Amino acid sequence: MNSYCHLGVIIHIDGNNSERVEKHVGRSRRELNAMSGMGICPGGLDPTVAGKLYWRVCMTTMLYGSEVWLSSGKDIDMMEIAHRQAARRIQWLPEKTKNAAVLATIGWLHVNTEIERKKLMLLGSLLRMPEESLHRNVLIFRYNRIRDCCKPTQKYHGLVKQDLDRYQLKSVVDDWIDGKIWIGKFMWILGWLKMRVFFLEKSTSPKFIECLLGY
Repeated sequence: MNSYCHLGVIIHIDGNNSERVEKHVGRSRRELNAMSGMGICPGGLDPTVAGKLYWRVCMTTMLYGSEVWLSSGKDIDMMEIAHRQAARRIQWLPEKTKNAAVLATIGWLHVNTEIERKKLMLLGSLLRMPEESLHRNVLIFRYNRIRDCCKPTQKYHGLVKQDLDRYQLKSVVDDWIDGKIWIGKFMWILGWLKMRVFFLEKSTSPKFIECLLGY
């Protein structure tokens, strides 16, 4: 068996996600086209409203199940291109507008950043489960193997470890697993936001925080 389906997410044993990413990107584009039928400025939806609809509908479709994806650089680039095209279309920007400016003018996160956020939010949700929860105990067992051996047993776990290291959250997760602290959902989000703003984005714009919190 080369793949299996879990909660609507097709998991490939070899970690190849290209086919799935292409399908998700295609569906997201079709939904944006359908949304455009309502009219995106002039005389239609305001870019701010259209942007919120895009994140609620199109991005949800594109990134469904991305918490457990093992995405390659090619997959990320494919989604980033579709993401920037949507931003240009919603804002009525020229095709030659620089990529960095396309997202900055509307305050959107990059696709890769959103995937990192979703993975870390899933990690927080699993750690907040009851101590007898099977899912929580499997996570802790695998995380401890990474912590004790200093080498991830699977590439996906290695990517999660990289995210923790990048946002300097590894010591927090270690203390959480060891029972020294307990973190609620809001404080976990704020912790990631603080690290993201301080180390990477250097920005606390309302639109950035709005995208981060999923409003």
